Amino acid sequence: MSRTELRTVPVEPGMFCWFELTTREVDRSRDFYRSLMRAVTRGLAMGDTEYTLFDIDGKTVAGLMPMGDAFPLESPSHWLPYIAVQDVDAVCREVCPLGGRICCGPTDIPIGRFAVITDPTGGNVALFQSAPGKTDGTNPVGPGTFVWCELVTRDVPIASQFYAKLLGWTPQFRVAGATSFIEMKAGSLPVASVFEACADERTSVAHWCPYLCVEDIHASLAAAVRLGGRKLCEPMEIPGIGTYAGLTDPTGAHLALFEPLDQ
Repeated sequence: MSRTELRTVPVEPGMFCWFELTTREVDRSRDFYRSLMRAVTRGLAMGDTEYTLFDIDGKTVAGLMPMGDAFPLESPSHWLPYIAVQDVDAVCREVCPLGGRICCGPTDIPIGRFAVITDPTGGNVALFQSAPGKTDGTNPVGPGTFVWCELVTRDVPIASQFYAKLLGWTPQFRVAGATSFIEMKAGSLPVASVFEACADERTSVAHWCPYLCVEDIHASLAAAVRLGGRKLCEPMEIPGIGTYAGLTDPTGAHLALFEPLDQ
């Protein structure tokens, strides 16, 4: 079956602009996502570390970073989303006064400047400031790309207010079927959601969960399980938006599959 052609959208401040898996089980993770996303992988040397890039239709859509010695031994595999900002240093100066913590940076890299922060509830996210002319300033959108991101946390009010004050996002209470959540907007554009952890997740660390766009959620969920993933819930319809299913990959990193209505 042919894949729906990817399109691109401009990246504005406050939007997610990159998704990076951090794991100790590089080979297992790379093989899982390469098959699930139907992607081509290639290595990129970063000092003594080889970074893995996932390409779809010639567009780079995500990366994989091996966990180094700087990570505590108990650190789980996780997806780290990057949010575009105009001035990383200025945003970082606000992190600690708002109750967050700076884990790394700000640091220069060949395509810009970034920092990794932790919100007051434990969720990790990266801030990214692009260097002029070093990126094309767009996000690919379509099957095999990450099109949404949701913070799962034990304290929705604290987390949503932190990001609202730090990034200027506007929180809005939303109801979808039998569930409710906080939708975060950058200007008039919805960019993220904040969701209360389920009963069996409330002792776990808060985490950002990226949504992987797929053409057939039932087929993709079956493939993910066959490849070693663990299904967390059956596909659920989000009225007027699409269908969602939560899972963890073979190393325990959280993600969601998402089949939009408007494909």
